[in-house]
Amino acid sequence: RLADEGRPVPIWRQLCFALGIIVVGGSVAGPIDDQADKLLWVHMIQHLMLADVASLLIVLGFTGPLLQPLLTFRAGRPLRRLTHPVVAISLFTFNLYLWHIPFLYQAVLTDVSLHVLEHMLFLSTGVLLWMPLFGPLPKPQWFGKGAHVIYTVGIWLPAMVMANVFMWSDVVFYPDYTATAEAVGITAIADQSTSGAILMGECTFLALGIFAWVFLRWAKEDIEKQDLLDLAIESGE
Repeated sequence: RLADEGRPVPIWRQLCFALGIIVVGGSVAGPIDDQADKLLWVHMIQHLMLADVASLLIVLGFTGPLLQPLLTFRAGRPLRRLTHPVVAISLFTFNLYLWHIPFLYQAVLTDVSLHVLEHMLFLSTGVLLWMPLFGPLPKPQWFGKGAHVIYTVGIWLPAMVMANVFMWSDVVFYPDYTATAEAVGITAIADQSTSGAILMGECTFLALGIFAWVFLRWAKEDIEKQDLLDLAIESGE
């Protein structure tokens, strides 16, 4: 319909959205989901696929015309408020730490409904997280390139704190994984440390990518401003 109206969704955005759905499917079905109940580091990968990778790809697939019908419904109207940078990053960070509370993290191993809810919240708060940076909805006037950098640090820092705790702690936070980890030949501490290293590596790589994107945009806009200034000077002569 959008193509017929002259507002087609670019092919690269369609591919991003489709790949995001594939990543969701790959994370909640098959070997990753099977091993996530046995090894903490695999469970960490599963959460990162949902909260970071799949959600980012899905947001990259959005356009304004594509979301317009959703925003016309009463149920979809809060989306504008939920994607406010302060609200989005707060919800994402709260959700991240909430589900890593030992009681809840271990409860999902035996409660399927709770596990599904956990995955839905990781994906949905991930979508909200990326909307201020890459989504088509209007952003606050103050949310410029400098704010993008601060926002990215706000994503990276809480995850790095958690990653370091997992990597260096001598306390096993999730004892329910001990038996299954030892069954494959690793200790519970090694399993926990590996999950922290995975979280640290993924967050660092993601943050560096966003920083590069922000600074490239910054440089491009500066070049365009200089070109316009040069053109104005030449016209004045």
